[in-house]
Amino acid sequence: MAALTNPTGAITVNVGGTVYATTLATLTRVEGSMLGALAEALSDDEVLFIDRDGPSFRYVLNYLRDPFAKPLLPSDPTEWGQLARETDFYGLPGLLSRPSTTEAAGGDWKGESACTQIVTQAELCGYQFRSNIHEYNPSGQPAAYNYSSYRQFPCRDLRGCSLRYMDLTGWNLRGCNLAGVDATGANFAEADLRGCNLAGVDASGADFKSADLHGANLAGIDASRAIFDRVNLSGANLSGANLQEARLSGHRSDGLDYTNFTGANVRRARIRGSNVREQVEREAARGDFFGPPFEPMPPHWDPERSPGVSRSVGAVFS
Repeated sequence: MAALTNPTGAITVNVGGTVYATTLATLTRVEGSMLGALAEALSDDEVLFIDRDGPSFRYVLNYLRDPFAKPLLPSDPTEWGQLARETDFYGLPGLLSRPSTTEAAGGDWKGESACTQIVTQAELCGYQFRSNIHEYNPSGQPAAYNYSSYRQFPCRDLRGCSLRYMDLTGWNLRGCNLAGVDATGANFAEADLRGCNLAGVDASGADFKSADLHGANLAGIDASRAIFDRVNLSGANLSGANLQEARLSGHRSDGLDYTNFTGANVRRARIRGSNVREQVEREAARGDFFGPPFEPMPPHWDPERSPGVSRSVGAVFS
């Protein structure tokens, strides 16, 4: 069976006779889930039929559409048992392991979602010191100290922290909620940021070189002058982002595939990948390479001699 070729295209899902419309990106948002595996096996124009409880699936779908928000669960606690069975089947325990908007008492689910585990600034900046003072090298001198930093913070709530100019090279921040944090000049090189919520983050001048941002939400991020060289932005949401003077290139030919550039400011951004030019020019905000806050257009500038400069969005493509 051929896989779907467009993860952002509409998918019809029939759950026990109740029909829903969604996308492959939504159904596969939680890696390793049963639901994701079922969706990835689909071919184009095929309806996904699941012989499970239809009404309960709306809560599953709403959770996947906005995994960083408190899920809306049934107000009747007697329905939680059925939903618990459905989430077990789909492999989505996070839906019921986090506080919901119902605020209802009772139920058997008292766990805490990873994304509700709040990280303090002290924890984020703390360092683990381990001395090898009792180990000696062949010359008889004490071996060098071994420093290792706390770099494992997957699926944590970091909204109360400042990442300003922090060196986060290689950190595992997968699935973290970073919405609105100050990450000015931060170094995210080679970091695992898959599925992160970076909405509204100030990441001006930040370095995302070789970072994995697959499926991340960067809506409204200020990433002006940021570096996105050799990154994986496949399936990421850059709608409304400020990418002015940023550099973007995929880690391979499909690194920028299915990235949402709707309304993004890409003036003077340097984007490598001719396969994405048409999409960016169609989706990004209108703007010229010249004009405030930049210098005016030279009187004798010939756009034919600079084919890489987009006259519609002001980016430079190569």
